[in-house]
Amino acid sequence: MSSSRDNSSSRKCLLTIRELAFLAGTTPRVIERLVSFEVVCPECTEPEPVFTPETLAYARKAIRMHEHLGIGWSAMSFVMELIRRIEMLESGGGGHDAGKGD
Repeated sequence: MSSSRDNSSSRKCLLTIRELAFLAGTTPRVIERLVSFEVVCPECTEPEPVFTPETLAYARKAIRMHEHLGIGWSAMSFVMELIRRIEMLESGGGGHDAGKGD
């Protein structure tokens, strides 16, 4: 019985497309584009796509880069991955030889 309560409480922490769009200052259509280009990924898709709260900062960053730098949605996933790797290296999490041999 506690597992259904745990599932229900964890579900409350997740954001729908509409909620994510509102908090990110955009439209649900833009969030759908981010999903279609795998810039953001829903935590689960049934009965509807829902996102973790951490997705909000990621979506906001992608939207700002699209609006201010003109980066297309189709390239955004790649750009965001590069930024993530750079941040990891700068924080010391990548090690000195990170990426060698790739």
